[in-house]
Amino acid sequence: MSQKYWSGSGPHQSTQDNSPFYTYRDQTLFHPANGTNYVDAGKKQQFLLLRFLIKVLFLFFVIGSPMILPLHYLAVYSTYRQGTCTITDKQVIEQDSKDKQGNITSRTYYPSFSYLVHPLSGGQASATGFDGPNQVRYNNSSDAQAVVDRYQIGETTSCSYNPAKPYKAFLVFYGYGTVNARGTFLWGLPRLGGLAITIYLILDCAVWRLYALWKRGVVTKGTVVRNEERPRLRDRRRTYTVSIIAFRTLEEPTRERQIAIGNFPIGTHVPVCYDPFYPRYHRYGKWPSSWSYMPSLVGIAVLLLIAFFIMLDLWLVP
Repeated sequence: MSQKYWSGSGPHQSTQDNSPFYTYRDQTLFHPANGTNYVDAGKKQQFLLLRFLIKVLFLFFVIGSPMILPLHYLAVYSTYRQGTCTITDKQVIEQDSKDKQGNITSRTYYPSFSYLVHPLSGGQASATGFDGPNQVRYNNSSDAQAVVDRYQIGETTSCSYNPAKPYKAFLVFYGYGTVNARGTFLWGLPRLGGLAITIYLILDCAVWRLYALWKRGVVTKGTVVRNEERPRLRDRRRTYTVSIIAFRTLEEPTRERQIAIGNFPIGTHVPVCYDPFYPRYHRYGKWPSSWSYMPSLVGIAVLLLIAFFIMLDLWLVP
């Protein structure tokens, strides 16, 4: 059974009928004997420690995950061996870069060959390409054609190949060193880091917050203190009206928190739900439903699945 605690002239008293009430979802969290410390200190510290450890985990992921690919590439490319390849086809490939409207912004050319790889262990494998791991591109087709003309169909020439996967081979192999590894790391840092930050924000704002409010949220009264006009995201010339709801938590009686939502008349009293362990978790309305955070969990799972297949594809590059 929910119990209401009123704030007014004293921590549990009310001298005005319109004083805000505080309805605790979990009665074991309320400890009025501790003065202004209305929340079980031990449980709150456990929550804050868990939140800190999750932040550290995501920080390690942001920094550590971009290092996986360069370390893997260094290990695999170091195993490449010298062999021979027989040219079976050759051509110049044209590649265009386009803007959002489909207009060509630049055009580059690169030589491409098809060849049979003859590993030292015997047998053969079909491969395509020319140079690598970083492919050289040319601004003029004549430069790429000059490279193609240096090789003849049917010619057998030296090449480098992956002993575990002979179809991974280059006619010209530049090697993969620390400079390449640094470039791979810098390429992956904003992408994998951005993915980690996105997942963390979804987890923090749309999963953990709703779960915390559903499990132990406190419902109190907020008041619309003002309305604001804000520009729309797609059309900055147009505006929309939001209402600023002000409320105070029982755990932080001297600090006013605000929520921007909807469009209500100034002075309207509305319910607000907040987490007594972490009042920054709050929302307009009463407790969320027990399944409200499930769509966000599904979204995180989809993002992780997409990231897994992208990483798997990149893992198999060398």
